[in-house]
Amino acid sequence: MKKYVFAAAGAALAALFAGCSSLPVDPSALMNAGSAVSTAAQKAEGKEFKSGEVLCANGTENDAQDMSYGVAKVMTAASAATKNQAEVLFVSNGKKEWTTFVVPSHKAAKAELAVGKLVFRLRGWDNYEEKDVSAEQYRQSTWTLGTITSLDEMFKNFVEIDGEKYDWRLVRIPEISLE
Repeated sequence: MKKYVFAAAGAALAALFAGCSSLPVDPSALMNAGSAVSTAAQKAEGKEFKSGEVLCANGTENDAQDMSYGVAKVMTAASAATKNQAEVLFVSNGKKEWTTFVVPSHKAAKAELAVGKLVFRLRGWDNYEEKDVSAEQYRQSTWTLGTITSLDEMFKNFVEIDGEKYDWRLVRIPEISLE
C-alpha cells in the first residue's frame, strides 16, 4: 500500500512540475511581473487623496490665496492654545510643520465649475492631461489657488484658471470659504 501512495505522490509532483514548465525561470522576469501588477493596481486606485488627507498651506502667513499648499495629515488640530495653527505632516517630504490653513477639498465635478470660482490646481501641470499625472504626483505636488477665467475648452477637458489651461479632472474644490 505504501508503494502505491509514494507512486501516486510522485506522479502528482511530476504532473505539477510538467504543468509549470511554461513559467519563467528567470527571477528578474518574476520581479518584472510583480511591478506590472503594482502599476496596474496604482492606476486602478485612481488619483485621490487618502483618507484623512487635506490641503495645508506651506507656512503661517495670513493670505490663503497667496500660499502654496501640499497634501498633509493633521497631527495637532488648530486651537487657541496653538494660536489657531495646526501641526501637519506633509506627504511630499514627511516633514511636520505648523500651518495657518487646513483646507478640506474634493475633486471637482463638471457641474461645480464656473467662471469666477476659486479652485485648487496642481502647480506646474498646466496644459497636461489627467492621464499624464500619476497618483503619486497628484498627492505629492504643490497646489495653488486660482480663479476659473474660462470654460471655453471644456469639450477638450480643459478649464482656464488665471489664464492657464488645466485639465478639469485635476482641479479640486475647497470645502471651506477662503475668500
